[in-house]
Amino acid sequence: LIVNDSRALNINDKIKNAKVTISSSDMTDITVDSEVNAGKGTFFFEKIPVGDNRVVTIQALDENGKNISGWTMRNVLDIKAGSNSVVVDWKSTGLGNVYSELLAKGEKIANYTDAQDSSIKNAVPSALGYYVDSAAIANDFKNSSLKSSASYKMTAAKLTYKSAGATGYTITVLDPTSANKTIASESSGSVDNIAPGKWTVQVLDSGSEVILNKSMTFDSDVSLDLGTIGNLLKDKVIIFIKGASHI
Repeated sequence: LIVNDSRALNINDKIKNAKVTISSSDMTDITVDSEVNAGKGTFFFEKIPVGDNRVVTIQALDENGKNISGWTMRNVLDIKAGSNSVVVDWKSTGLGNVYSELLAKGEKIANYTDAQDSSIKNAVPSALGYYVDSAAIANDFKNSSLKSSASYKMTAAKLTYKSAGATGYTITVLDPTSANKTIASESSGSVDNIAPGKWTVQVLDSGSEVILNKSMTFDSDVSLDLGTIGNLLKDKVIIFIKGASHI
């Protein structure tokens, strides 16, 4: 599952394919690409080495085969002999991201003991992946300084704006949680419930023409300002003054 069905933005129109990678510290990465239908798909792998802590990463791709920034989901599982299955969604991504971070740091995650795995799982808050500070958990685990799970739970960000003659304009943040914001007659406002992360912000005018396409990084519980959008000359009078010539 690589979509959020409650998302106001129809991300399904953008997700055409997905790249799935299985990795760990004692194996070579195995990757397959496949088409997805309405943002959902089932993937099959063969000859995965038996072992613990295999990180399954799903990366959403657009129609050109390029990564869609931020739309990466993960889970982690132990591979036993025979058939194995795993569901990868936003609920599993927080834990999967921790193991991915540890793997990137050169940690031998396949050799972790049950006690080590339990300490990591206990540190991951019950939250969707984009609200879990997985990098902090990985760092603290490596430094033997894990805190309570509540310490690693992040909250939504906000994007504020001012409007000048922008009635009918639409602001979209390409994250998994926020809703499209269509401007009415207000002079200012905000897009709320933005997931922490690096996302593309798009502004479309009333004729659905893209007038802004900008990458912005949203931190937990932080408000960013988009500035003023719309027709900045609306309701203003421009006076041109020509200087007199003297002979």
